[in-house]
Amino acid sequence: MSLELLTELLDLPHVRVVGYELPDRDTIILDIEFDLPAAMCPTCHQISTAIHSYVPPRTVRDLDVWNRMCYLRFQPRQFVCGHCQDTFVERLVWLEERQHQTRRMEVRMFELARRTNVTDAAWYHRTTDERAEALFLREARRRVEGRGYPRVEELNVDEIALRKGQGNYVLVISSPGIGVLDVLPNRLKETLIAWLDDRGAEWCAAIKRFNADMWAPYHDVARAKLPNAKAVADHFHVIKDLNDALATVRRTLQRQADETTRAHLKGSRWLIVKNPESLSDTERQRLVEVLEAEPTLKACYDLKEDFRAIYHMPDAEEAASALEQWLKQARAITLSPFQAFVTTVENWRDHILNFFDGRSSNGFGEGVNHKIKLIKRRAYGCPNFEHFRLRVIVAFGT
Repeated sequence: MSLELLTELLDLPHVRVVGYELPDRDTIILDIEFDLPAAMCPTCHQISTAIHSYVPPRTVRDLDVWNRMCYLRFQPRQFVCGHCQDTFVERLVWLEERQHQTRRMEVRMFELARRTNVTDAAWYHRTTDERAEALFLREARRRVEGRGYPRVEELNVDEIALRKGQGNYVLVISSPGIGVLDVLPNRLKETLIAWLDDRGAEWCAAIKRFNADMWAPYHDVARAKLPNAKAVADHFHVIKDLNDALATVRRTLQRQADETTRAHLKGSRWLIVKNPESLSDTERQRLVEVLEAEPTLKACYDLKEDFRAIYHMPDAEEAASALEQWLKQARAITLSPFQAFVTTVENWRDHILNFFDGRSSNGFGEGVNHKIKLIKRRAYGCPNFEHFRLRVIVAFGT
């Protein structure tokens, strides 16, 4: 193969291939030289054409070609600056200082590790896990720092367990159109306040909607730090709490029922919490039998569906009226699990109705959490928080 063709295929600026070597069946080494007769002094930024000397040859890894690991071998030039008299080794746009691989090799390794995991990226590029991880983290930090914190109008916050079952939650802050803005090491009120303080008053003032579950500290922070934001009690969590209350009612009634009724109620949990439009014909018939067997459960189920229908109301005024009517009917259910949910609705009434101002929700945040769980499984867990944070942020397009 001609050296001119190799130079064209290599496609690096001001570089030409002057030779090559095939030391084994898995490797190709390209000997390269530079076309530019000058370099910029890093001290005074003046151009120098005076070559002082040649430093010892270097060999760096580049992208694989023809299923061979490709290395570039060259002799860096040391220039002397005619302006400040400093000597310096020329900087190459495609190779960072003190690195052993080209920039495009780093980016390729990063992209593969981001989409799979460090172990798979290391295997594919025939390097060590430690090397692949170091390259991934370096590029991830570069991208996260370069992106910063763009101004957004909607903010979603939700927690996720860093290690399932151990209670060590981290707080994920996201926004539609951006993805994950940041991951905080815990869900403490003080941590979220400090993060918002770091963003500044102008950034916080741009937030128009704040979506979170019904945990008071989140909304206390929103009230204190986001002056123009409407805080929304995420309807996903509200409906989840309602379904949990209904499931607890079913268990309570099943324990108290006679043997025949107990047989009808057994194994019906998912039938009563599943949206009726998602039921099959067989499931729908089974649900009718369950509700006919226990009138109190039917009353609670009907209230559950009436509450879901409120979220389809056209505006906040109609929804508020329907919610007041719903509360009157729900208070007649004396079972404590259902009354606990009624109390929750009363306490969070305004935050629930704020949903109708723009119909924003934390659905995007829930989708983010689902993807984070996939990242954790794909990466075989992320015990190091900072590595976990970087991996999550760059997974959403940074």
